Amino acid sequence: MKKIILLAAIAAVHLSANAQFEKGSFSLQPKIGIGSGFLTNMPDLREDLSALGLTGVNVIDLSRSVFPAITGGIEAEYMATDRLGLSVALNYTLEGGSWRSFRNPTLYLNSPSIALGYLSLPIMANVYVYEGLAVKAGVELGYLTNAKMRMTAEYTPLPVPGEPMPTTITEKYSENILQDCNRFRCAIPVGLSYTFNEHMTLDLRYHIDLTRVNKETEETGDLRNSSILLTIGYRFNFDD
Repeated sequence: MKKIILLAAIAAVHLSANAQFEKGSFSLQPKIGIGSGFLTNMPDLREDLSALGLTGVNVIDLSRSVFPAITGGIEAEYMATDRLGLSVALNYTLEGGSWRSFRNPTLYLNSPSIALGYLSLPIMANVYVYEGLAVKAGVELGYLTNAKMRMTAEYTPLPVPGEPMPTTITEKYSENILQDCNRFRCAIPVGLSYTFNEHMTLDLRYHIDLTRVNKETEETGDLRNSSILLTIGYRFNFDD
């Protein structure tokens, strides 16, 4: 008798854990996450340094660095079959690109960056290959809501003979570059997700831009955005 009760309990847990994959079921999932982004062909900073009054500063080889990205939104999923789910989401994502901090005897640049805020609509096909594990791919349409180039520079002017030693000057630089960017974005998101305890979902996605970030390519080249994002969400499951 005890064995029958135990087997029934195991079967109930198993069926409950897999109820979300039944054909015709529907779920809503708010989610938040973090990640990193980068831009290809990052522009030269010398003109921007000139805007700070730092003429003649030789900053050429600022290597690219990752940009700390954040995202949040809500996703709806419908199970077309027991293994195939179709989802659509509305997300806001702040991503972009960054240079590494630069220092020489007279100048310090603290992580100059380009920050891009997107309102996006990813449409995904989710193939559940094993229990809560899904392979995901789709298309993502986005609209750029804000774009800024930011940096903080600390520099020491060259000393003038006969005058006191100059003090270090700190300048914060922020420029709205929205007018220089394409507002529409199209990307290909691919990734994996895993749902456990029926409700909690971890989702890892890599986004490949199909559209250019910048309108003009003469000075900055073909500037494209890529990001990798890890989100955690809570699924509210609804039966058919």
